[in-house]
Amino acid sequence: MRRGHGFWAILSVMVLLVGVAVVNNGGARTAATLPEPGYRAPDFRLTSFAGQPISLSQFHGKLVFVNFWASWCPPCQAESPDLVKMYQKYGNQVTFIGVNLTGSDTVRAARGFIQYFHIPYPTLMDTHDAVTKEYGVIAIPTSLFINRQGIIVSRVTGGMTAAIMQANFNKLLAQS
Repeated sequence: MRRGHGFWAILSVMVLLVGVAVVNNGGARTAATLPEPGYRAPDFRLTSFAGQPISLSQFHGKLVFVNFWASWCPPCQAESPDLVKMYQKYGNQVTFIGVNLTGSDTVRAARGFIQYFHIPYPTLMDTHDAVTKEYGVIAIPTSLFINRQGIIVSRVTGGMTAAIMQANFNKLLAQS
């Protein structure tokens, strides 16, 4: 069976339209706020476990570290003592923010995690995992190092060793 030129023209247009739809998928994200290195970190506003509303934009002009985690995550548990040490070392130069995937965790378990690991920096509740989705977090922990202009300097998916943390904090501090 032989197909005419009209069939191929229609098929080509359909493939082109599907391609445009795929490229434009996730319409809320723009290149200016893609949650990847070199792009502006999307703003968010969440409530801390202490009951305070906190937004990323309130830290504009400061170096920021954001860590997405859950209490049931073994790599999150493994890196927490080193994150606390990094906070003790760099907390006066870098704003640390934890984001708990509360939509797939529980407030009680997350509070226990914060207490057990003596996490001294603000931890926010992402109760519907909306920020987690906006940031394209597909594995936890996921950490972002953000410069004073709100641009992501580096993104680490998965648990970090102390050496990886140190290298990324050095890279962030070099942005000062």
